[in-house]
Amino acid sequence: MTHDIGEIKTFISEQKNFYITGHINPDGDSIGSCFGLGLALEKLGKNVHVFMEPFHFKYDVIPGKHLMWDGIEQPTPDSVLICVDCADIGRLSDRAKELAETLPYSICIDHHYTNTNFAMYNFVDGTASSACEMVYRLLDSFVDLNHDIASALYAGMVSDTGGFRHAATSQDTLDVASKLMSLGIPFTEIYTELVHLRSFTEVKLLARILNSCSCIKDGQVVYACVSQEMMQNFENAPDATSQDLEGVVEILLNIRNARVSLLVYERDTKEVKISLRSRSVNVGAIAQHFGGGGHTLAAGATIKGQYSVFEVKDKILLLILEALN
Repeated sequence: MTHDIGEIKTFISEQKNFYITGHINPDGDSIGSCFGLGLALEKLGKNVHVFMEPFHFKYDVIPGKHLMWDGIEQPTPDSVLICVDCADIGRLSDRAKELAETLPYSICIDHHYTNTNFAMYNFVDGTASSACEMVYRLLDSFVDLNHDIASALYAGMVSDTGGFRHAATSQDTLDVASKLMSLGIPFTEIYTELVHLRSFTEVKLLARILNSCSCIKDGQVVYACVSQEMMQNFENAPDATSQDLEGVVEILLNIRNARVSLLVYERDTKEVKISLRSRSVNVGAIAQHFGGGGHTLAAGATIKGQYSVFEVKDKILLLILEALN
């Protein structure tokens, strides 16, 4: 169940030591909500440690990296684990799972309708645009936001709404963005960095993907498979990593008449990642078939050590066709 926001604020006020994390393969919303919340708790005089997996350098535009935990100082027994932008415990890193099992207190702040309410306190709204919008609601009238906190939250909102284009963008979302902008944040720089700019490697990789993508069902489904080999040996550019694929599945959905886009790629030789986007089909339900989840129109999953990208692609396309029919 979702707990009363006042109850969560009271609990936070009474605690001193916090460890904040997001989901594996962190995106802009996960990073922005971790750092935005961390900076706010630091402003309240709390001891704050943020930890997450390595992320793309473009997210360096988000303030708060000084809060990153080195893993050396171990949590005290009374520490609180806060998980943001994470629907279930399976989406946490191994270190976060360990803390979830050992620390006595936990809070989850999330906007996925698939959330399992795995924490002691859960603040969840599946209609919210982003975890950062949820964090703003928590902090409103609780912490006086400053430039850095506002910049982090704005960055996450921009990232998860596709620059305020996605269907989850509401009047409340834009109202929050306006309030954050009023604090003098570099909103143009943040927006440009997260929405428009790409490295040369990313452009080279995107060209390969667009050249190899396919469609079925009269163009209603657009898909692409990316192997490790496709991410290597570019002319005048370094090899790509899975981080360089961010935003590609959205580009595939921009093809006219497309209702669903699918990107299947190898993170390494033992792990295949699925990214799904849609205009009308519940791709969150499709992702759940593979142990993943997300939103109705944006979801993903990870499959370890069983199938090639092409085998995974075939299995997912069958489910997409069933949903369309």
